[in-house]
Amino acid sequence: MKTLSPVSLWLVLVAPGEPVSTAEAYAALGRGSAPSSSPAVTPPVQRMLSALESGEREAVAEAVHNDFDEAGLTLPGLEAGSAAFGIARDLGEARAAAERLKEEWDWVKVVRTLSVGESMVISEMEGEAPREAGP
Repeated sequence: MKTLSPVSLWLVLVAPGEPVSTAEAYAALGRGSAPSSSPAVTPPVQRMLSALESGEREAVAEAVHNDFDEAGLTLPGLEAGSAAFGIARDLGEARAAAERLKEEWDWVKVVRTLSVGESMVISEMEGEAPREAGP
């Protein structure tokens, strides 16, 4: 198995607040509920693998593909998107884009993709009061 080059990306996430059923979204793709034991490497997957092998942020951004685009036309709420993201050149561009998007959307976040060996821990959920330590 080939190891891919790590590509760190700054992303801007936007969620319009209209939840979409994950089960309904996948059903709308029309692929059935069980994945194939040996999935084919489709052209969009091959483009992404090539982009990741290059290690170039721009190539990865150009290879992004969303299978739910077509399904979004048939599911109420999904046409506006349950969530979306954009890839920024750097942290400054991500923050500037997020500020502009906050004028129209309630939930906007700037995040970075994780590299190999990194992990993320969420200490508190947004909107919840911090929990006090037990005895």
